[in-house]
Amino acid sequence: MVLRSRIETGVALLAAHKVDILIMSGDNSRANYDEVTAMKNTAVSLGAAPENVLLDFAGFRTLDSCIRLRKVFGQTSALVVSQGFHLPRAVHLCRSAGIEVYGVEAPDPRGRTFRWKSTLREVPATTQAWFDAHVFRKQPRVLGEPIDIDNPPPEALKQPLD
Repeated sequence: MVLRSRIETGVALLAAHKVDILIMSGDNSRANYDEVTAMKNTAVSLGAAPENVLLDFAGFRTLDSCIRLRKVFGQTSALVVSQGFHLPRAVHLCRSAGIEVYGVEAPDPRGRTFRWKSTLREVPATTQAWFDAHVFRKQPRVLGEPIDIDNPPPEALKQPLD
């Protein structure tokens, strides 16, 4: 539900010509687990053109996604879509990676109890993210080769980058 809401918001931004491309970032670390292809399939089913949805198979966590957006996809500005509980952390991490980023809040379709739990979870997650970005200067588990989003090589977007 939460992920679908993010995808719906991204597709709406694409349809409104607020963005030219969607980069779906997520985990694909196991053979039977592929978040990003499922995300792309959902975006396409909602009306996004397949060529406007790029895949980042190595977005294992928000910090990885932000650093890869800058270093692999070469982006210096972006809109990041997430729910309100996660958006401040995502925006901060992308800015710390050198991206001029603005957050777009996707609706949170869950009940109040689930939203409250997510908000509480953000306290330790944000603290850890801050230390990882600013003290430990952690880098993504997988960085990968640069990808030109204006002319992406299809093979680089269809296979995990590891």
